[in-house]
Amino acid sequence: MAGNTMYLSGFSGFVPPLGYITDDIQTQTHFALRNILDCLQAAGMGWGNLVSINAYLGNLDQIHQVMEVYRRYFPKDPPALTIMQQSPDNPDNRPLIQFSGIAVRSSTE
Repeated sequence: MAGNTMYLSGFSGFVPPLGYITDDIQTQTHFALRNILDCLQAAGMGWGNLVSINAYLGNLDQIHQVMEVYRRYFPKDPPALTIMQQSPDNPDNRPLIQFSGIAVRSSTE
């Protein structure tokens, strides 16, 4: 946190209680977004506070699968989204997706 701004980075689909990352891009996306929500809630915020999110994909061919999950979390008024390729020359990209983002707590919260 820096004042009313929270900077989020390195959120993957890692499942802490189970200690693993699945090989399914949609499941990784779901768990990564859930991990972000847990962090937001710990700071007294929610999805409405998230103003931008960056998705780093190991394979841009999976963008449609990622967007299916993303749209479930943000059916309307989604935060700004940027999608980038991570380490395209690394065939063993794990996790398959990672997120960073920015959330802002309004002065009225």
